Amino acid sequence: MKDASKESQRKSTFVCVLTGILKNGEKIVKRGETHGRISYEISKLGGLTYNPIFIPDGFDKTVIEMEDEEFQRVHNHRMAALEALLKEVKSKQNI
Repeated sequence: MKDASKESQRKSTFVCVLTGILKNGEKIVKRGETHGRISYEISKLGGLTYNPIFIPDGFDKTVIEMEDEEFQRVHNHRMAALEALLKEVKSKQNI
């Protein structure tokens, strides 16, 4: 990343893809994404390996620098995929 001096070279997306298989064999695949960029500096260490370097779109601080509530609101690629999967499973199972 040291040679990636332009903002356009530092764009990043975290992706979570979840698959569920219903009793009838039907497969459901859902995807969640969080977009952002890689920072020029490493902030304090801790949490997931990318937390000190990933800045979500619309923010000027890394994930590790966010309050928990703020983090959960913007850094949601896993939750977005899970919620989409559960919604479709429930609709197919009439839950």
